[in-house]
Amino acid sequence: NPEELGDIIQGLETDAEKSPFEDLKEIVGHKWIDGVLHLTVRWMTGDDSDVKFDLVKGDFPYETAKYIIEAKVGGSSNGRYSTGRHQRWAKKYLRTSRRVFRRVCVLAGVRLTNHQSESVVRRVSHEMTASSLSSEECIILRRLPATKVSGQRQSKKRKKTKPGRTRRPFEVKYGIRIPRDVEEAFELDKANGNTDWADAIHKEISTLIQMGCFEFKSPEYKPGPDYQFAPLRMIFEAKPCGRKKARLVAGGHLVDSSGISTRSTVVSAYSSRLMDIIAHRDGLTKKTGDVGNAFITAPCLEKVYSVAGKEFGDRSETLMIIKKALYGLASSSRAFRGYFADFLRSLGFFPARYDRDLWMRKREENDGYDYLCTHVDDFKIVARNPQRWIDAIASKFNLKNAGDPDYYLGNNYQWSTSERAWMLGSHTYIKECLRRIEESLPDDVYLINKYTPLPPEVHPELDETPLLDAKGIKQYQMMIGMAQWAVTISRYDIAFAVSSLSRFNAAPREGHLELLFHLFGYLKRFPNKRLVLDSRPLHIPQELRQPSYHHDFLDDYPDAREDLDPNLPEAFGSELETTIFFDSDHAHDHKTRRSISGIIVFVGRTPVHVISRRQGCIATSTYCAEFVAMRTAVEEAISLRYMLRSLGVPVTMPTYLFGDNKGSIQSANIPDGELKKKHVAISYHYVREAVAAKIVNVVHIYSEYNFADLFTKSLARNKIQGFVDELFV
Repeated sequence: NPEELGDIIQGLETDAEKSPFEDLKEIVGHKWIDGVLHLTVRWMTGDDSDVKFDLVKGDFPYETAKYIIEAKVGGSSNGRYSTGRHQRWAKKYLRTSRRVFRRVCVLAGVRLTNHQSESVVRRVSHEMTASSLSSEECIILRRLPATKVSGQRQSKKRKKTKPGRTRRPFEVKYGIRIPRDVEEAFELDKANGNTDWADAIHKEISTLIQMGCFEFKSPEYKPGPDYQFAPLRMIFEAKPCGRKKARLVAGGHLVDSSGISTRSTVVSAYSSRLMDIIAHRDGLTKKTGDVGNAFITAPCLEKVYSVAGKEFGDRSETLMIIKKALYGLASSSRAFRGYFADFLRSLGFFPARYDRDLWMRKREENDGYDYLCTHVDDFKIVARNPQRWIDAIASKFNLKNAGDPDYYLGNNYQWSTSERAWMLGSHTYIKECLRRIEESLPDDVYLINKYTPLPPEVHPELDETPLLDAKGIKQYQMMIGMAQWAVTISRYDIAFAVSSLSRFNAAPREGHLELLFHLFGYLKRFPNKRLVLDSRPLHIPQELRQPSYHHDFLDDYPDAREDLDPNLPEAFGSELETTIFFDSDHAHDHKTRRSISGIIVFVGRTPVHVISRRQGCIATSTYCAEFVAMRTAVEEAISLRYMLRSLGVPVTMPTYLFGDNKGSIQSANIPDGELKKKHVAISYHYVREAVAAKIVNVVHIYSEYNFADLFTKSLARNKIQGFVDELFV
């Protein structure tokens, strides 16, 4: 009854200082230790100690909440203290304590002064902490209506979700639902009865803190004016094995990186292939690997700060200076590349003249070079003792999957005992592409096996079917990207098809998408095509290896000679034969009448590069189109010879150029030949000067033996299979 409650209040006021739970006298200060709030507590004994916020909050919540509000602890760096985690907790706790007390008073019919309310609320808060209320009393208190304070506006109930947020479909990979944020990850763990996502988050955050990625500051800390804010977000992924992975990334798109170079290069597939061929020639060993948590090993090039989220636990909502090149920042890739490059230089490596991501080091025996190439955090080593360099890298970085080559940048490596050479395929990448495409198709639609990349004599530029909608364009561009990388890594047999269909990437039609499905139907039928990495000379009849015509052009081109870089490294080992096949299809494009140039480059018996593209000018004759293609082949020959010399490979013999147009080849070889087509004068003299300088040797070959025919038009099944069987195994 009211009388009894009044007696209780009076007793609480007189005995508050003598309560047995009152070990704490007051909170006199606070500090931030490694991003975690510690409160300086003064005990009844007069001693002071620094205790973690969570521990003080658990034993003395009311005093802690009062101090947080009065000292404005944990506010944001811009002075809005209501946004901090600690401020939110303190306000909510005091509000809840007062609400519970007011409801008790309403239930008992008692009115108290402000001083009395303060004392009782303090006591009630401790009793709430000690769980002294029975479950029935808690239910009654929860059901009592809150008292309305006059002059105070009631806040409207906020919508639970923003419009459209719940309409996005959930992503599922390998049967695992992928969370969209940290809160959803914790909810999924609770629903699944495990801590898989929480463990992945903890592993990621612990690694970042261990690597010194952040410098934790108090929420009140104000960074300098040259610092920019970057929000953090956790990205989730599921692996085929069922392992769950979390990656913390920064919102680099909100950071102005102007004035900082963000360019970061990677090794080309061309260079990687040349390394493989040199390894076969010299009997060198190959190793591959990748650097774990690569970017955060390098210092951050930008001045960026952020605020810790719930995934940081005790450090939640503290301000952090980002010290390492966190994923998501525009300069992170460049920062790691420069950091790793400095490390390679410390080992004695130097970059090749033509590719700054291919590194060389002369062996102590002075008989050749060890090679190392980098593609972001993936690397490949070709050396006499590659384990030496693996161990050196492992002493500085955390390595993953370091060992014999198996899968590297989409390529599958396999040793062939019959050929005594490595074979290069892409079946793992192709099968993953096919899986993704078929998952995007309706249940009753699937890819049909095809025997050619495109139907024979097809011309996509004549297609007049309706344009694709936004969803169709996205799928088309995705498939084009997959096919382009397949060509880059080894599937040269689809180069013409990919080049033809890539022209419509901006505005594809339904017919173009059908042709793209046809292309992947071909890859589905032949996913295991492999190249043999063989440095031995190509099988060419000896009569074709001799010049077909007299090459004495000294009268017309007395100064013709091959330019050599004076800073090229010393050459070692035997020479590698270089061969190029070229061809053209005159006026192939029925809309613009531009011709197609097709080129394939061999080093030894291994194709290393292909070209299939429209010519820049409109050729008025087959003779003109062939000369333009021949000029491009000469340019490729000059580039290839420079690449090999830059890698320490001797180059003295001319590069063989094989074409099937006798008229253009005669004009390139006969000294007293006359130029009758003046509009091809530049190509004419460019090729003839290269012949005079003994850079190239242009030879005629019959069309049925010209590999470049595969890259100029869509051929019939029997002709395509003939070329493919020669190129691949």
